[in-house]
Amino acid sequence: MREIGSALVVAASASSLSRSLRRGGWLPFALDGFGDMDTREYCTECQVVPRGNGGFDAAALRSAIDRAYPTDIALYGGGLDSLPDVIEYLAERRLLLGNAPEIVRLAKTPQRFFALLSGLGIPFPETHFDPPRDIRGWLVKHGRSEGGGGVRLADAAGMSTPDQYFQRRLHARPMSALFLADGAKSRIIGFNSLWTSATDPHRPFRFAGAINRTSLSAAQRGAVHGIVTGLVPALRLRGLNSLDFMTDEDGGIRVLELNPRPSATMALYDDDFPSGLAQLHIDACRGRLPEFEVPASPVRAFRILYAPDDVKPPVTLEWPSWCRDRPGPGCRIEKGAPLCTITAEGADVSGVLRSLVARQTSLMRTMTAGHDLVATCRPPRHPIGETSVIPIFKRTIMQNRVSVNAHSQPIVKYLITYADKLRLQIDRLPNGCTIIDAGIKVPGSLEAGRLIGEICMGGLGRVTLTHTDTFTKWPLMVNVHTSNPVIACLGSQYAGWSLSHGEGKEGFYALGSGPARAMATKTKDGKEEPVEELYKELNYRDKHTETAIVMEVDKIPPVEVTDKIARACKLDPSHLTVILTPTSSLAGGMQVVARVLEVALHKAHALHFPLENIIDGTGCAPVPPPHPNFIKAMGRTNDAILFGGRVHLFVKGSDEAAETLANELPSSVSRDYGKPFAEVFKEYKYDFFKVDAMLFSPASVIVTTVDSGRSFHAGEVDVELLERSFGG
Repeated sequence: MREIGSALVVAASASSLSRSLRRGGWLPFALDGFGDMDTREYCTECQVVPRGNGGFDAAALRSAIDRAYPTDIALYGGGLDSLPDVIEYLAERRLLLGNAPEIVRLAKTPQRFFALLSGLGIPFPETHFDPPRDIRGWLVKHGRSEGGGGVRLADAAGMSTPDQYFQRRLHARPMSALFLADGAKSRIIGFNSLWTSATDPHRPFRFAGAINRTSLSAAQRGAVHGIVTGLVPALRLRGLNSLDFMTDEDGGIRVLELNPRPSATMALYDDDFPSGLAQLHIDACRGRLPEFEVPASPVRAFRILYAPDDVKPPVTLEWPSWCRDRPGPGCRIEKGAPLCTITAEGADVSGVLRSLVARQTSLMRTMTAGHDLVATCRPPRHPIGETSVIPIFKRTIMQNRVSVNAHSQPIVKYLITYADKLRLQIDRLPNGCTIIDAGIKVPGSLEAGRLIGEICMGGLGRVTLTHTDTFTKWPLMVNVHTSNPVIACLGSQYAGWSLSHGEGKEGFYALGSGPARAMATKTKDGKEEPVEELYKELNYRDKHTETAIVMEVDKIPPVEVTDKIARACKLDPSHLTVILTPTSSLAGGMQVVARVLEVALHKAHALHFPLENIIDGTGCAPVPPPHPNFIKAMGRTNDAILFGGRVHLFVKGSDEAAETLANELPSSVSRDYGKPFAEVFKEYKYDFFKVDAMLFSPASVIVTTVDSGRSFHAGEVDVELLERSFGG
């Protein structure tokens, strides 16, 4: 199996690299300047690091790197050209796959870079570091600016700005070559024509898009090949890089700059490579230049749409499939800031260009309809939430585009790839189904349980471990957050699929939870419908090529059960993964307590609170010590939530409805509250269905209404009952 792992992506816009990593089976985490919906869709976690006019703040980026999820590797993209010290900081803390910071310093220091070009005999436009006597026909540039933002026509004002240089203006279209290198050898992936935007008089040469076609002759392409061949060993360039250049009046090639990192133009070619360009970048950075044929690509182009005024995209906007870098619902984009990226693909250049114009016109007409233009200056975009799609509701919850299976599969693959590290065992049943044992024949681990908790939530939630002073004897806490609580918790995590085979002691019975539930169907009265009635109310279904299900059992399910699951999901069993988490194991206890938010959602549903009004949620609960006895182990995991669980829901609607929900949610309202669960269970002679259903909820609840800003508190944690349960 090809290596799969986790990767931290640091870039002003991490969407292209993250998308490519996800296609290759990697688990991306992002530090990003925008947090667009695309990036959040591809990444397990996206942490937004605010950017100013000068780009990232170095201190803020270092702090974000320190807080970021620990990953196997780290990659960087655009946005760090002016921050080689931050790249160095990143390299000291992660396995950095990309060009070393000293290469970035050289490439982005004009005096050193053009001296290198001169020494290699590589032509470039006439360049000076002092103002020319006659400034007509000259450009003033800044060494570490990106995307043409620091390029302008030279004039008498501001002629002594630090780190500036002057370059003779060439009247030709800028172009680029995207290439791959291993420090010695190189391969050009494609040649591109670059577009600039003249709508902003302060940034007339700002990058605005590209198309994977040029007017270069064979001789000119050969000249670019020669330049790249000279630069790669001179700078020991590795991975994906981009060379910007223009032609002069005689048809010669003149180098403008080198971007020693993956550039935006990788998006024009990524779909041509089955495992994505990011995987080729990783291999090349490790010194392995892969053997590959550069495929004949269709004409592809993208254009960055900059906001013509302060814009607030309509919350109900259905973004077209040809839009990328989509801002999240509720964002406000300042005039001149990137709004989104429009893409087009076709058989000929003229048709693609016409599509771009038509799509830009259509989108801007939608954006500026009604009151979506903001009259006054607003803060820059700041997307809410953690996932890429905020659901649109109809009755309870309307079908939306977020896929719990697509989001969870990279985590499933991570469990398989790093099974030894996580103390898991991987087996295959005769039908090809993959079994992940997280505690039956092997010890399992808390980290495995944490990851399984995220799989249960369909990859739409974040599960973390921290320490707290709330419970001095049991300080380890599970923290859960999701910005799509209804789908993550009820549409995936809830254990609602009853699965059985055989009878008596030899029979098998389990409740299935996780993303497979959203795919499972049955035929009733000649019609196909979800296996669980709940999905009719949620009006949510999912489709994917692979799926996973989690069972809280202490034995391997028979082949017949896995065949049944695969049939219901319309998949071959070889595309099904079954994860087994005995309650008495570390992983089992961990993933149960990670349901602290889910039990609150389930009880809110039982109380008939409108699910469409629950828009965000967090929860936490102490990690219980394991116990070899199943009843005691189950009791402790339940008690962790009943006596120590805390949940905070963010809801829409009236204050009265929110206050009622808060008062009715805590476990203490149940008639069975007051004893450890194992004792209650024994009193009912181990008949689970005799236990009051209102007991299963967190101890303490906060409900905040986003419409009024008011918060309502109810319930409280009970340290004494928790210690009775955990200490026995």
